[in-house]
Amino acid sequence: MSKQFLRLLYLAVFVCSANLFLEGGAATDMLDVVALQDLYHALNGPPQLKGWKLDSGDPCEEHWTGVSCSGSSVIQLKIQGLNLTGTLGDQLDNLHNLKHLDVSSNKILGEIPPRLPPNATHINLACNNLTRYIRQSLSFLTYLRHLNLSHNLLPDQLAMCFLV
Repeated sequence: MSKQFLRLLYLAVFVCSANLFLEGGAATDMLDVVALQDLYHALNGPPQLKGWKLDSGDPCEEHWTGVSCSGSSVIQLKIQGLNLTGTLGDQLDNLHNLKHLDVSSNKILGEIPPRLPPNATHINLACNNLTRYIRQSLSFLTYLRHLNLSHNLLPDQLAMCFLV
């Protein structure tokens, strides 16, 4: 066989392999998908969240609004100022690799979920209509460096939890 033929054969194998890799790429972690679908449902399926779906989809590969990924893991969720209504759902703790959560400047109501993303370093829930603080929400957030709960309807006892 000639060298040119071998080069073409090698190139064809490389292109086919690359294509298979891209098509079968790293799908988003299933727990991340479930958590985001739960949040989408709790927020009443808003059209502002382009690409988000209730029953299928891949947030990392399909570039859902406000979602940033590293490999197959969701690492940032920034959906601030989108006039979102509803609640935060109860699956945020399934976002194990999430570092930044920002849902500020919306109209989200209800309580802060009892379980938040466990490895989050920055959480911004400011400027919503959150009315109930769950003390346990923060007790397991060992990496948390920034927390903003301002401009909500939280009770005055919130400051006391940091003194205990």
